[in-house]
Amino acid sequence: MLSLVEASHVLGVGPEQVRRYLHRGLLPAAKIANAWVLPAAEVHALAEAPPRGGRPLSQAAAWRSILAGSVDFDDPCRYANRGVLARYSGGVGMVTALLASPDLVVSGMHAAGAYVDLLDPLPDEAQVYIEAGWQQRADSRHPMRGLAADPLGRVLVRVLSPDNWRILRAHSAAAGPLQRPGSEVSFVAPAAAVALDLCISPHPREQRVADAIIEGL
Repeated sequence: MLSLVEASHVLGVGPEQVRRYLHRGLLPAAKIANAWVLPAAEVHALAEAPPRGGRPLSQAAAWRSILAGSVDFDDPCRYANRGVLARYSGGVGMVTALLASPDLVVSGMHAAGAYVDLLDPLPDEAQVYIEAGWQQRADSRHPMRGLAADPLGRVLVRVLSPDNWRILRAHSAAAGPLQRPGSEVSFVAPAAAVALDLCISPHPREQRVADAIIEGL
């Protein structure tokens, strides 16, 4: 038998994602001394199984599903191609300037306040979507100026093709900016995209926020 944490290591997801598997009947479990335990064979079988939805969707197909609200949150890897991921790190001032830019769409905890009540996100973390080539533009006022590429960085940037960027940007502009006291966010990603970005996080707090957004969809 495996604990939730041990099962999460086998499956490569966070413990809260394993809890979702339990609640949705994807894994059997029993409670012993107020703690969940799972059959090791069942966990390993799920880890070795092919994705239930087949191969990951193309970027365009992923965004069609996200914007339509037809996302299978039990199989988040199906939507991995929604953006090419790069990580950066930088100070609080740099992250604040990035989030305030009208040239990107904000996701993650900084956007979650558009859909659920939550405590303030950490000021040096961010998740954003941008158009391909935007981060390379040379401009002294560019919001990404000063951010350093960092494979362990807490600023996650997902890059979209020009066509998919125009679709996302138009959708976010139509929804309007996030109105929250003290917020510097310009435009936020759709709820399904925010939930996807948070549900794959290793941090339980972000996974709980993802669950709350998903319940509201």
